[in-house]
Amino acid sequence: MKATLGFTFRFALFTAHFVVLLITQQLALYYEAQGKMEDAIEAAQKALMLEPYDVSATVHLSRLYLASKQDDEASQGNIDIAVSLLQHLTQHRGCKVSEVWYFLSVGYRLQGRKPLERESLKKALEFVNGRSIRDLDVALGV
Repeated sequence: MKATLGFTFRFALFTAHFVVLLITQQLALYYEAQGKMEDAIEAAQKALMLEPYDVSATVHLSRLYLASKQDDEASQGNIDIAVSLLQHLTQHRGCKVSEVWYFLSVGYRLQGRKPLERESLKKALEFVNGRSIRDLDVALGV
């Protein structure tokens, strides 16, 4: 009985954690749609803190950083953070996700790194051409 109760409790915690992650990501999307970019970035950062290796949370935060319009120094800092996050993903769970490679190419373009931009776009196309949807384990966050 205790083993079953322990499993049920752990499953409930996992489910609650996953639901909070999804709600936080949706909140970031909501803020972005409302034009509240600072709030959107803050919510996306919280989602990434909840699940540091979540591909969709990392891509979304990186996309927000790449799109943020601030003064030059802060904007460049955001671009550098986005590129760093995406580079990390290409070495791990996001290595076969075309969105990761595409937004990495955007970051490289904003940094003026044309050869890396071109290489990242090639990788993005390579992973898009062979499939109709994302890998199931990446899409589900498994």
